[in-house]
Amino acid sequence: MNTEHTEALEFPENTPQKKKRAKHSGDGQTESFGDEGKLTKEIERYTTYLPSGAFLSTAVAAMGLSAVLHVFGQRHNAQFIGQWVPTILIMGLYNKLVKLEGSTRDEK
Repeated sequence: MNTEHTEALEFPENTPQKKKRAKHSGDGQTESFGDEGKLTKEIERYTTYLPSGAFLSTAVAAMGLSAVLHVFGQRHNAQFIGQWVPTILIMGLYNKLVKLEGSTRDEK
């Protein structure tokens, strides 16, 4: 690889292109160096009231509905509904992480 191109891709430490990342300490606390958006905080505030089982139940219901649609010959609709399952499960995982770690913990 040509070294001229490699040097052009590297960023110095103090440039604005360098992304700010969260720093994790040994006790599970996270120090955030970036700003959380107001919309993100509002969404997290409301979604923490949802039980984690609601996401799992919704994903299982989507799998069941997809199977029923597939049995009745509506294959395109079955695939459409079935593709919701991973997204719902990831949303549930995010919800669980926000509940356990808390996105506003370091603002206290």
